[in-house]
Amino acid sequence: MALIRPEERKILQERLQGMAGPVDVDVFTRDTRLFVPGRECPGCEETVRLMQELAELSPSLRVRIRDIDRESAGAQEMGVERAPTVVVHGRAGGRVRFVGPPVGYEFATLVETLVEASHPAGTGDEPGPGQGTGEPGTGGDGQAEALAYLGQVGRPVHLRVFFTPT
Repeated sequence: MALIRPEERKILQERLQGMAGPVDVDVFTRDTRLFVPGRECPGCEETVRLMQELAELSPSLRVRIRDIDRESAGAQEMGVERAPTVVVHGRAGGRVRFVGPPVGYEFATLVETLVEASHPAGTGDEPGPGQGTGEPGTGGDGQAEALAYLGQVGRPVHLRVFFTPT
């Protein structure tokens, strides 16, 4: 049974058409065919199925399923410590990691991350909802200033965002 319903597939396909180029996605999972205490991977199978279904909706998505135990060096290089983890590689050279199944509210964030990751650095071609309107509180009126400020940092920044599934 598909995780993405037919009516949602059409909406997602339209949104993913906004991708400016290919995006590589690594899905780190664990082999769950054999139960080993301490090596459980709740959500791994669903995450793999979800990412495969998304990849079917856009030729720009290149999803690779990787085993966190067999490819521990690659996982470590990408900062992956747990499974499942979805690593989105941006065309600008950055990476975004989603630890745990990207479901619920995180799914919308994942889709927007995929679209944003398809754009080269600094293009800002694809404003999100409410951006670029100039209305107070929408975030569109200070985006250029924020990007200019962030450009002055001069070194890589590691940002972590934590959420609680609801």
